[in-house]
Amino acid sequence: MAECDIGAVELSPSRTFTADSSATGPDANPGDGVCDTGLGACSLQAAVEEANAWDLDDVIMLPAGVFSGQGLPVTDNLSIIGNSPS
Repeated sequence: MAECDIGAVELSPSRTFTADSSATGPDANPGDGVCDTGLGACSLQAAVEEANAWDLDDVIMLPAGVFSGQGLPVTDNLSIIGNSPS
C-alpha cells in the first residue's frame, strides 16, 4: 500500500546567479534555472527574474561596474552582492 505525505512542501534549492552584463534585458526563459537574455549574457534584470522564480533565498553576484536595478520587482528573499564600481 502506498503512503501519501499530506502537507509536505517541496522547495526548490536556492540559487546563485552571476550577472555578467551591465546591459538590460529580460531572461529568455524565467524559471529554467539559467540566467540568460537569449544572447548568452546574464543581465541584472534576467538574474532578478530567475531569482523570483525560485522558492528559497537566492543570491545575485555582480562584478565591478555600474548596474541599475530601478524598477525591477523583487518578489522573493534575495541578496545582491557586488564589487565596487570600476
